[in-house]
Amino acid sequence: MKKSDVIKLAVALALFLGAGLWFFRGQSLGDDDIPDDPSSASFWMCKDCGHVQTLTDRQYDDQRQLTISQQLKDKGEGEGEEHMRMGRAATLMHVLICPKCGKVAAMAAVKCPKDGEFFIDRLDLRTPNSCPKCGWSRGRPQKSDSAEG
Repeated sequence: MKKSDVIKLAVALALFLGAGLWFFRGQSLGDDDIPDDPSSASFWMCKDCGHVQTLTDRQYDDQRQLTISQQLKDKGEGEGEEHMRMGRAATLMHVLICPKCGKVAAMAAVKCPKDGEFFIDRLDLRTPNSCPKCGWSRGRPQKSDSAEG
């Protein structure tokens, strides 16, 4: 083998190893990419006890992992198909464990910009898609107080 071929092979091997290290380093540090600042926060409300919490993306991911691991730990201790359906809740419906009551019932919530009331805005649960106090709804045109209809 010529010296130039050895150099080309060494450079190609170094580039290949460098790309592999860069890829796997990025995979192992994935948690660092999840924001933990207030600008990434979202509201979560327990549909059973009404507790509201604010979670950053990092806190949400931690809670989601906790919910999934708890459901996997409890798997088999439930009552048949109903338990298996709830076992998928954290991944399919984004339901978290409520820190107040401990039930898997905390869901993404909306804070009404008019009166600050929290509500769960989920069509799949047939819950009201508007503020229970004033009727405000995300994505719907709002009637003006002065408009006659």
